[in-house]
Amino acid sequence: MMKTNARNQFMGTVSAYKTGAVNDEVEITLASGVRIVAVVTRESGESLGLKVGAKAFALVKASSVVLATDLKSAKLSARNQLEGKITTLTHGAVNAEVVVNVGSGVTVAAVVAKTSAQSLGLAVGGHVTAFFKASSVILGTMKHSAPAVRVPASRVVWGLTIMKNAPNEANAIKFLKLLFSGQGTAIQQSTGPEPIAPPVVSREDYRELPSALRALVRPVHTTH
Repeated sequence: MMKTNARNQFMGTVSAYKTGAVNDEVEITLASGVRIVAVVTRESGESLGLKVGAKAFALVKASSVVLATDLKSAKLSARNQLEGKITTLTHGAVNAEVVVNVGSGVTVAAVVAKTSAQSLGLAVGGHVTAFFKASSVILGTMKHSAPAVRVPASRVVWGLTIMKNAPNEANAIKFLKLLFSGQGTAIQQSTGPEPIAPPVVSREDYRELPSALRALVRPVHTTH
């Protein structure tokens, strides 16, 4: 999730998309099953790539959330109405922050005037309904990098030669013993292409190989 000062951030999947003459209505379903409805312009919906099945996130400022303790049979025009239980109530000098668990671990935070919190009788454990307008929801999508493309290719083959008149033949043999060992193979695997292990050598060259290296390679028959 991106970093933002919006107190409420919800990640979900577009479960419904209704087009209108000017604005489109988008429904986001969270993993918990909670649904959030937002209204966006047609242009915004297209630029964000919003469609059913697309991943999206919804941002709602805490100041845009209204709390009610006793709606009874009252009907509201707010598209988002989530019932839950107060889990946290933090009083400030002027305002109070209220966190409501609306089920399955999903919480909605609201900032209300301290006097409103008192008049509503808000308390931890109390049941409330948190509601906010669809127009108060900001939708967004995350950009994803292009998937990696695997390109088939032939194995890179390289060879090593120890000159018979090499002035430091012993050191060259020590280097190859390290390179062909388990430690050397591990180094090659971590820094480059997958090595051929054990290394292969033609039967003709195998006979010319120093005896100290023969146990570390695999002779193969080659055709010309």
